[in-house]
Amino acid sequence: MSNRFDVTMTGRGGLTVQRFRDVLYWVDGSSAYVLACDSNAGIGARPNDALRQSPVETGYSAAKVALMEVLAAGAAPFVLTNALGGPRDEYGQQILDGIRMAIAEVDGDVTLTGSDETNVATQQTAVGVTVIGRAPANGLRLGGAGQGDVIACVGVPKDGLIVPYTEGEDDIANLHDVQHAAGLDTVHELLPVGSRGVAYEAQQFAAGVDGIVRFLESPVDLVISAGSSTCFLVALPAAQVAVLAAAVRPPVCVVGEIVSRS
Repeated sequence: MSNRFDVTMTGRGGLTVQRFRDVLYWVDGSSAYVLACDSNAGIGARPNDALRQSPVETGYSAAKVALMEVLAAGAAPFVLTNALGGPRDEYGQQILDGIRMAIAEVDGDVTLTGSDETNVATQQTAVGVTVIGRAPANGLRLGGAGQGDVIACVGVPKDGLIVPYTEGEDDIANLHDVQHAAGLDTVHELLPVGSRGVAYEAQQFAAGVDGIVRFLESPVDLVISAGSSTCFLVALPAAQVAVLAAAVRPPVCVVGEIVSRS
C-alpha cells in the first residue's frame, strides 16, 4: 500500500490537512491549498560553508525547490516566507535577491515575507523557505500517474559536489520549465527530483497505482542527488514525449515506464 497520504490532521474548524509525499494540502471551500518547504545550509560564501557559491544563488536555489513543488502539484504560489539564519545585512540581502529572482520566474503575484537572526553571530549560511499555493478545489495534480505511462526526466541530475553546476545552465530545469510542462493537458503528474535521486522519485509515481517502474537504458544517472531540483520527472503517454520536449528548455529523456506488478 502507498503511504502518500500518511498524515491527516483535522483542526477544530473541520479543516483537514493531508500530506502527499513532500507537500501538505487542504481544501477550503472552492479552493485547494498546497504548502511546500525547503532548507539550505552550509552552502554559500560564509567562513564555515562547505560548498562555496554566491549567496544570490543560494537564495535562488532554496526558493526554487519549494516553488517547484507547489507548481508541480498544480497550484499557483501566492505566499513565500523565508527564515534567514543570519542578519539581514548586505550578505542577507543577497540571499533575498536570489529568492526574488526565483519569484520573478513564476507567473502571478507572490507575496514575500520572512525573518532573520540578529541575536547570534553566524559563520555559516542558512535559509529556510516555505511556499503556499492555491488552485481550484478539484484542480490539483496529485497522484495522476497511471500504469502504461512513461516517465520522462526533464533536465540532468547534478548534486553540486560530485557533479558541480550553476543555476541557469542549459541542462538544468528551472521554474519556467515546470510551468510549461504543467500546462500540457497530456501530462498526468510532475515530481521534482531531490537528494534521493531519479530512481527513488520515479518509484513514487508507481507506488500510488500499485505498479512498479521498469527502468529503461538511458544516459541519466538514476541514483545521484539532483541537488536543488536540477531536474524533474513527468508521467505521461509515450506518444506525448515529443510534445513535452518541445515545451521545455533542458533535455528530455525517458527513463522508465510504469507497469503492473503482476
